[in-house]
Amino acid sequence: MPEPIKEISDSRAALALLAAHPEWSEELHSSTPFTRAEMTRALAGAEADDEAGLKRRLRHLRARVLLRVMARDLSGLAALEEVCEAMSDLAELSIAAALAHLKCEDMVVVGMGKLGGRE
Repeated sequence: MPEPIKEISDSRAALALLAAHPEWSEELHSSTPFTRAEMTRALAGAEADDEAGLKRRLRHLRARVLLRVMARDLSGLAALEEVCEAMSDLAELSIAAALAHLKCEDMVVVGMGKLGGRE
């Protein structure tokens, strides 16, 4: 497993995630942003998960996205727009997955900040 970048190694939360999931270390060294398409692929099939499986899938995706965004941001590879877009995409897709799982796709969710604001 490659060593985490210095800025990440100062984060106890990031180190705990990496200790529990060493396979996620590649997120720290990715040369590309975490795209909406990648998030969508990670959530594919979530509607068939039981509640515990959906929660686990959403937690894992959130952790992976945060690790990559944090690493890219702290190393100067990500512009503010990339960080905001990734977090907005994560929020939107997580809510859509939860609504699909509950079979409530026609429900309207109104949010501010990261959700929909792309800020």
